[in-house]
Amino acid sequence: MLYNIIMAKKSKITNFKSKIIIYIKSSSLPAELKDHTKLLKKNTFTPKNFLRKNNDIILFVTNFHLEPFQMNYLLLNLGMKLYNFCGNETFYLELVGGDKNKEFNIRLGWQLESYNFQKFKKIKSKNNKLKSLHKNEKKN
Repeated sequence: MLYNIIMAKKSKITNFKSKIIIYIKSSSLPAELKDHTKLLKKNTFTPKNFLRKNNDIILFVTNFHLEPFQMNYLLLNLGMKLYNFCGNETFYLELVGGDKNKEFNIRLGWQLESYNFQKFKKIKSKNNKLKSLHKNEKKN
């Protein structure tokens, strides 16, 4: 009986997870999303790059053809913008078609935007934003 209650609570918690899925390479796109990426202009970031399905946020960076340094800078800014775009909840990041370095740049942008320099302020304010970004755990 207790086991069933715990499992029911766990399943309720997992239903409220929001994922941020970022597609870096067009070769890793699912078939149903390939038509959406054909509408994207080369090297421009527009609201068409964002797609919301249920609680998930899908982001396309497949239309950018940049050098590695420029791509790292773009992903850093992307992490900062995602922090401001997302609501006050927990998000799980899933990076499709990228390496750990690209994921690190997104997380770094998220953390830089969340830092509020309270240590250096004379009048300290409370930070009411409770946003967190976790690594998506794949189930095998």
